[in-house]
Amino acid sequence: MNAKTLLLVDDSAHDVELFLASCGESALRERTDVARDGAEALDYLYRKNAYRSRPPGNPYCVFLDIKLPKVSGIEVLAIMKGDSTLRHIPVIMLSSSREESDMSTCYRYGANGYMVKPVMAGDLAPALTAACHFWLDINVVPHRPDSMPGTPVADGGASSSMSDLRILHLEDNPRDCEMIHAEMARGGISSQPVVVSRREDYVKALSSVSPDVILSDYLLPGINGLEALKLAQEHALDVPFIFISGAMGEEVAVETLKLGATDYVLKDKLKKLVPAIRRALQESGERARRVAAEERLWGILHEREVLLKEIHHRVKNNMQVISSLLNIQKQQPARQSFDECMRSMHMRIRSMALVHERIYHAETLAAVDFAGCVRAIVDELVKSDAVDAKRIDIACSVPPLTLPADIAIPAGLIATELISNALRHAFPENRNGAVSITMLTQGNGSIKLSVVDNGVGIPMRFIHGGEGTLGLHLVEILVGQINGTIEISRDEGTAVSVLFMPMGG
Repeated sequence: MNAKTLLLVDDSAHDVELFLASCGESALRERTDVARDGAEALDYLYRKNAYRSRPPGNPYCVFLDIKLPKVSGIEVLAIMKGDSTLRHIPVIMLSSSREESDMSTCYRYGANGYMVKPVMAGDLAPALTAACHFWLDINVVPHRPDSMPGTPVADGGASSSMSDLRILHLEDNPRDCEMIHAEMARGGISSQPVVVSRREDYVKALSSVSPDVILSDYLLPGINGLEALKLAQEHALDVPFIFISGAMGEEVAVETLKLGATDYVLKDKLKKLVPAIRRALQESGERARRVAAEERLWGILHEREVLLKEIHHRVKNNMQVISSLLNIQKQQPARQSFDECMRSMHMRIRSMALVHERIYHAETLAAVDFAGCVRAIVDELVKSDAVDAKRIDIACSVPPLTLPADIAIPAGLIATELISNALRHAFPENRNGAVSITMLTQGNGSIKLSVVDNGVGIPMRFIHGGEGTLGLHLVEILVGQINGTIEISRDEGTAVSVLFMPMGG
């Protein structure tokens, strides 16, 4: 089979152009061959007359108009499905008619799909997927050992999964059962169906068998086919339901399809049964995959919606934090120059940005790499305050630790203030010294963040007299936000420890 072409058979130049336009800019447009009538289509398929020099191989799909000059589309379809070298090619019928009788006729002759013209953008891909997946994934065409390579033969093989099918068969005629099961066996379906003939047995079997396929006669004593179909639907069984009847007219058959039946096969044409089962299974599988894909898509959309709301919430909160910082700064006595105030505010906002950078890379908002945040804050403070590494030795010991985003942001600001205070105030007059940043998990699960320096020590009035710096005042506010506690000591320098629960206490 030549996998590079598909064949479009249509005598309307306008419809041909619309079909090709539906291919878009894809290579499919260039791989579509066009025949203008049924006779030309047969010449193409059999490589006769003008197509004698066409490269060997069949198209991977045929789109066939029903009404064609010379040889009608239905006649072409019948010839293809009756030829062992062509019947494996998916055929999708095209028609401007929406009559159910036309659709029923096409399927009765073996069509794999039916599309109402004109074919528009977005129609083509689903039709190709449904048709080609059926033939490539389930109805793999075998090759005779003595035939030429690439020469397909009549349907006779089946995928290995066809022998594992759970089939529920509602039928009261033992002779009909025997013929139907023999035809399935010839078609490669070797599984033994569960046969029931009474309503109560059928209802029990719907639950106990968990069928992959349901086959049902239309007229039975005590239950009819439409009632059986409704019972299957009430049991929420989304499995193919195929009627096999000798007394079903075309109008009744169309009505069953409207009510949810998958297909119907007449008992005097059982050769259509196995292809109908295979086609129904493929359509069911495609439907299940489509539903699963839609559920995944809705799940992703829901996650994105939640995330977008969370982003808006956090932006609002962060704007409020910045506004509060500015307001607190405004209320402080004028101890710092304007440049110093702006530098401090810049570092606070920068620490929030560093936390958000970690949030961006986190898999969930509940697990932000806080240890990485602390290390990044230290690096940023060293750069911004132009710390002399030869004069101040900085040791940062922070084991891997994650925090929820709503805890990580205030904890990051706390770390910024404590480290910044140590670097700026602990070593006046270019003194040498050391600053240690540690983070430990306590026995009760709480986190202890400590910043210790061996500098001049924090003045006692800042601890007990209420004259603390803005930085220390902010730390107290932020510690309260995460339900933590703060400890300050000034033995041989200053040690500030903040204890808090990773989930906020």
